[in-house]
Amino acid sequence: HAETVLAFADEMAAASVLDYGCGQGRLRLALWTLGYSGTVREYDPCIPKKAGTPKAADLVICTDVLEHVEPEMIDEVLTDLRRLTRKGAFLSIATRPSNKTLPDGRNAHLIVERAGWWMRKIRRSAWRLHRLKLGYRKHSEELRGFQVWLTPTRSRP
Repeated sequence: HAETVLAFADEMAAASVLDYGCGQGRLRLALWTLGYSGTVREYDPCIPKKAGTPKAADLVICTDVLEHVEPEMIDEVLTDLRRLTRKGAFLSIATRPSNKTLPDGRNAHLIVERAGWWMRKIRRSAWRLHRLKLGYRKHSEELRGFQVWLTPTRSRP
């Protein structure tokens, strides 16, 4: 998603990016390779070195993360994303089951919901829709997931 993120960072004049749920940190390296000169911070609660309380950034990126959140925690996570966002956020969310399972046998995508369900949740967390892109499986009408570009409303939740 680095090129998409870079274009959004330029559009939002974002001097800082937070990769929320960064995993191995590939986005940071890719942005630097593409010439992004702003600050890129990483947060991932599953990686001890990256699990500290994140600081707010102009642009918050959260890709392939939200569908893995425990359902009872999703509202809190969306509120946290909004709290950390100054200018905009880019989310990429799967709407289908994962090919992977957790050690306890559950599907790795703990939340499998349609894009409309996600958008209702997102809007309740003080976001305004900036752009939306649906992702379909090739040669099929099956929606695999979607990407959403958001800007914050004036007040934070």
